Amino acid sequence: MNKYIGTVFPVAIAGSILTLSLVGCAAPRQVQTGDEVALHFTCRQDDGAVAVTTRAEVSDSDTPKSRLFVKRLRTDPLTVKVGNDSEGSHRRKSFEAAVAEGIAQKLVGLPEGATVELAVTAERLPVTPGNDHTVRLGRVVDQPKELRIPIALYKTRSQNDPKVGDPFRLDATLAGKVTAVNEAEVTITLDSAASEADRPFGRVTITDQGDHYRMETHPLPGTLVRTGAMAGKITTVDDQYFTVDYGHPFGGEVLRCAVEVGRVQSGKERKGQGKRDAVGVAAANGAAADGGAPEGRSATQK
Repeated sequence: MNKYIGTVFPVAIAGSILTLSLVGCAAPRQVQTGDEVALHFTCRQDDGAVAVTTRAEVSDSDTPKSRLFVKRLRTDPLTVKVGNDSEGSHRRKSFEAAVAEGIAQKLVGLPEGATVELAVTAERLPVTPGNDHTVRLGRVVDQPKELRIPIALYKTRSQNDPKVGDPFRLDATLAGKVTAVNEAEVTITLDSAASEADRPFGRVTITDQGDHYRMETHPLPGTLVRTGAMAGKITTVDDQYFTVDYGHPFGGEVLRCAVEVGRVQSGKERKGQGKRDAVGVAAANGAAADGGAPEGRSATQK
């Protein structure tokens, strides 16, 4: 009896050692088409300015930020689905979603846990009849000093019921106070303005014209701009108008992205787990993926 115990026991130990050895040597999972991958990334322009990041420590740092940068509200990794989306690549999407898609197309073959540097580009949106993705805007806008705002809109913006004398800020450059309230609307009188300001389309000078403020934009050709979810570039400027091209998801830039590959899940592993998180960073921010025409100015679609 004892001789069998003495024989079997070492074999069992050897088997255990072999099993542990095999587990310890398992290769990291590699990303395949159709997988979903959790990512952290920071993408910069050629000048080093941060255009987009999932890292809170980068967002909150003093690192120079691009004019395209918008802070992401969430701090968890962003989940992307790996694979070519030839149809989706021709649709307008948010800047952040376009970056995530560009990164996803370059992940196949990378191991889980990898940290890589990727150059990410995007194709220009196709031109369709009546839409070349450019917008022509006036350089001069006259802002009346007296505004009438529906009560519901006032409450949404101020989070308060309107009262005469309450301060009101239209934007970072124009401020005033409530001067009248009735059942339907609130009257705001603007009474202070900065002499100049940096706006999305460039430097703006502001002059008092009596019953209105005149706001003149001084755009520079080649400047990147951000309008809502969309990235664009100023292409032409004359005495009265300037043109912004929104046809390129990155404004024509090549982004240099530091990417950390997190958890990789195959389609089989995801089955039954429910609806996955949205891909776009803009969705995490609550921004619309499709963008829209610039607000607050009259625009002519070419």
